[in-house]
Amino acid sequence: MPYGDNEYVLLRIFVRESQVYESVELLKDMGFEGCTVLRGIMGYGKTGPTSADIVIESLDLPAVIEIFTTYKRFKEKSAQLKKLFNGLITIERAKPVF
Repeated sequence: MPYGDNEYVLLRIFVRESQVYESVELLKDMGFEGCTVLRGIMGYGKTGPTSADIVIESLDLPAVIEIFTTYKRFKEKSAQLKKLFNGLITIERAKPVF
């Protein structure tokens, strides 16, 4: 079922911890109302494994940036998001409860 322009969505952008600060600033400059960053302790993907083991990689763990916005705003910004983030971006329907 297609999304409606005024329907709320949750975007998730998967990045590495070293990209978080710059990514959040870019999202703010793009006009998104806000975001939350979730820090991972372990993961793997096309860029290889990451771990919380200090010896392996202590400063570049996986992170997820979540953005709650409308589908219309996402559509307006999707080309910029695709250009700025070379990783995985997901979208799902979301409904505020308050």
